[in-house]
Amino acid sequence: SGIIDDDDDYNDASKVGDASNVPYDVGGDWLYSEGSAQGDVLTERGYLDPVLGNDMYTAVPLQTGIFYRQSRDEDSGELTSAVLEDGEERMGDVWGGFMQWRDDRGDDLDGESYADAIDQYWDNCGWTDDESLQFLNLVEDVMETEYTADSSQLGVREVNFFPPGYTIMSHYTGVPGMGFGNVAAKYAEPFEDDISLNSKVTEINSVGFMDGSGDTVVKYEKNGEIEEIKAKTVLVTALRMVEYLKEDV
Repeated sequence: SGIIDDDDDYNDASKVGDASNVPYDVGGDWLYSEGSAQGDVLTERGYLDPVLGNDMYTAVPLQTGIFYRQSRDEDSGELTSAVLEDGEERMGDVWGGFMQWRDDRGDDLDGESYADAIDQYWDNCGWTDDESLQFLNLVEDVMETEYTADSSQLGVREVNFFPPGYTIMSHYTGVPGMGFGNVAAKYAEPFEDDISLNSKVTEINSVGFMDGSGDTVVKYEKNGEIEEIKAKTVLVTALRMVEYLKEDV
């Protein structure tokens, strides 16, 4: 996701402030929301000044999505998909019901993961509705995709994943002289020389970090050579990267 400018440049820091440039939003604008830590930083540094006087728009995550039900034809065995007509209602009943149950439990769920809490919720409810269970698992999968982590690694009290009534408010940044991708590139300018792209990670070894004897070691391939770097913090932003973790971690 990002911004394509009218001269086909992609996420170009130099276009910030250029009112003659009209950016084309390709999915990047939703990454910014008012009141978030990111929004606060962008506002404090003046990157959002051109749009702060404009009206904000409101989005309701998940409830604006379209959900599909898959079924297999008994005769042909063909798998078909159809829009789930009661998707919004199920979102309120199933995921909304879970979030309300979570809030009602008070401190009982402290230290629990979403995976454990969802299992407890389902057992306590005693539901026999397979479709509701599938829908609950679907939202759980969406959460895992959003955070690139298994639900067993997400604290049910630490991550507030779209409770009922949750909305995102922001100013649309895809306007002349801006574009969220361009703004992000502008923000990164001071340290862009420290960012290495197109370098394939081949191994992440966090044994030293785990036992307190050292830092995490990341090995990567660049220009045909294997290099390594030590770091106190490693952010894994894609599930496919898990295959590079050492087995004994």
